[in-house]
Amino acid sequence: MSVKPPTRLDSCIDMNVRFCLILFIGFALAEMNYSSLNSTAEELPPAAVSGGFSDGLGSVLEFDFMPEDLSESARTAFCLVYVVIIVLGLGGNCMTVLVVGLNREMRTVTNVFLVSLAVSDALVAGINMPLQLRFYQHNEWTLGQAACKLASYAQGVVIVASILTLISLAVDR
Repeated sequence: MSVKPPTRLDSCIDMNVRFCLILFIGFALAEMNYSSLNSTAEELPPAAVSGGFSDGLGSVLEFDFMPEDLSESARTAFCLVYVVIIVLGLGGNCMTVLVVGLNREMRTVTNVFLVSLAVSDALVAGINMPLQLRFYQHNEWTLGQAACKLASYAQGVVIVASILTLISLAVDR
C-alpha cells in the first residue's frame, strides 16, 4: 500500500490547527492573568460603594459604570438589526463552509483560509452577538461571572482568529 505524500493543502490545514491550538492556549493564559487583575463590583473598595473613590484622575461613582437605559424604540431597533445580522451572518458563513466542504475542486489553500474566516465570523454571529444583544436589552450583565469571562474570552479568540486569517490570506496571495 503506497502512502500519499502530504499536499500543500494538508500541511496548511495542519499548520492552521496547530496555530489555533497555540492561540487558544495563549488566550486562556492571558485571560487567567487578566481576570486576576480585574475587579468585580463586589471587590471594589468600600469608598466606591459608599459614594465614590479617587483614582488620581477624579472621583468615580457607582452609577458611572453603566450607561443610561435605552428607550424602548431603540431597544426594538437594536433587536431587529441584531437578529437580521445574526441570521444573515450564520446563514452565509455556514453556506460558505458547506460549499467548500462538499465540492472537492473548491478545496484550495485560499478557500481553506476563507473557510477559517467563515467559521470565526459564524462564531461571532452565533455567540458574541446574542450575548451583546442581551446585554443591551437589560443594560446589565445577568448571566453570571463565569459566562462574562467566557464571553469575553470567546470574543477575543474569534476576532484575533479572523484578523490572523486575513493576514495569512494576504501573505499567501
